[in-house]
Amino acid sequence: MYMKEHNKSIEDMTLEDVQQYILYLIKDKGLSSGTINNYISAIGSSILSF
Repeated sequence: MYMKEHNKSIEDMTLEDVQQYILYLIKDKGLSSGTINNYISAIGSSILSF
């Protein structure tokens, strides 16, 4: 949802985009640190596969 709202694909994400996404997960979604780490891992895996 976040990516669609900001018209970004994972391939186009910058470091700042990732930082903003993490803040969104913490502040807006209220996710735990363990869940956020899973999201970060998935992003990293997706970026490395390109």
